[in-house]
Amino acid sequence: MRPSLFIIALVATFATVAFAGPVPASLAAAARAAAAKAAAGSHFSHPTNSSNGSFINHSNYPDASTGNAGNANGRSVYRTGDPLGSNGTGAGDNGGTSESLPAIAGPGGNARSGSAGTANGDSIMTGGSSNSNTNGADRAGNGGTSTSANAVGGDAPRRVHRRQDGGDAFTGGSGDASGGSVTNEGSAAGTVSNDGASTIGGTGGASTSGDASGGAGNGDGSGGNAGTGDSGDALGGPVSNFAGTVTNGGGSSVGGTGGTSTSGNAQGGPGANGFAGFDSFSGYD
Repeated sequence: MRPSLFIIALVATFATVAFAGPVPASLAAAARAAAAKAAAGSHFSHPTNSSNGSFINHSNYPDASTGNAGNANGRSVYRTGDPLGSNGTGAGDNGGTSESLPAIAGPGGNARSGSAGTANGDSIMTGGSSNSNTNGADRAGNGGTSTSANAVGGDAPRRVHRRQDGGDAFTGGSGDASGGSVTNEGSAAGTVSNDGASTIGGTGGASTSGDASGGAGNGDGSGGNAGTGDSGDALGGPVSNFAGTVTNGGGSSVGGTGGTSTSGNAQGGPGANGFAGFDSFSGYD
């Protein structure tokens, strides 16, 4: 009970005893209300952690998250003719860049970065009863880059009267960044002929997921969790020729070289040192 309110209640009681007369109803009611208010004010009703009694309120932490990035693929090409001849033409578009933005949380907050889209090189398809490709024709596009950004969980606020865990961090996955394919189709009685370094599959690009770092704990709290997303494919583009007769010469009909696919690092946040005696303390903000 607060001292000032205790005095009011005591005065009301003393007046009843000393003067042995009736206390005005308004004064008695005020004294009872003051005493009740003081009694209520001596208890705290803050939520507590069921495991150790420490007050942890995650609802006010400044979390951070970023959206997903879209695709950045090269355009596919389809050519047909009867017969079809390609002399140094038909180069495909390369894949572009798809990249999500980083997520960095405030004190004690969780962070999650978005996923990156695909960045594949374009594919080429040709069709006709007979198909002839020369002088570097039908080169599929190379893969681009797909990168999901880093995520950093927030370090716990330094409040000595309570346990506080560090923020979690998770990164999104990165998309495929494969080279484009080449497919030449002729009829069962027709011919597909490739010469002069023609019909080349696209080279794979780079698919990389971001790094994740959990926040540091405070008080007797644990460090934040961390997890990285999956990285996508970065395959070289395949080459296919279909006809009654297929001839390839001069470094033609070569599949694309693979690129790189790398998942990011994940590092959980460090746990706090000290303040071990506050495990069962029920504090408040």
